[in-house]
Amino acid sequence: MTVFTFSLQQLKAIHKNSRDRKKATEFLEAKFQDWGISPQSKIVLSEQTIRTIITSQGVGPEESARLLVEWADKLGAIFKATKLSSSQIRDFFGEVRRIQQEGFHNAQVRRRFILLLPKLEYAAARANAFGMNGLRDVLSYAIHCVQDNPQNFQRFMDFFEAILAYHKAYGGN
Repeated sequence: MTVFTFSLQQLKAIHKNSRDRKKATEFLEAKFQDWGISPQSKIVLSEQTIRTIITSQGVGPEESARLLVEWADKLGAIFKATKLSSSQIRDFFGEVRRIQQEGFHNAQVRRRFILLLPKLEYAAARANAFGMNGLRDVLSYAIHCVQDNPQNFQRFMDFFEAILAYHKAYGGN
């Protein structure tokens, strides 16, 4: 099943200003080329791919890490081009980092982690924007994949941090 999809045609609905749309389109066309993807293609992130990134199920740690970097790169670029702000990402990243520092082994801390789900829903409904909806979809499914496993939580942290890093590297504000 699909968690997240994106095509360049969606930028028309996201960017009302033609100058911003042109800039975002040029940026993503170059990224599509870097990724070896046709600009007419649709990027599709499946549940299985997120599950593999978070759990390493069925693959070795190197393959899981390769998928993590590949998808964090794509998501960071897409979220930047679709006007998701760094502060919207950091609102959640900060809480996840606090959870990590307090220790995922603690039941109260794991409870706070699960309670990120309604906060993501609220933020997406409030923003009513493609980028925030996409972040909600990706992180919500990834949170479900973590379960109570500390290693899965660490891979979730790595994935989330990589998305934020690529978003910032591409000029996300």
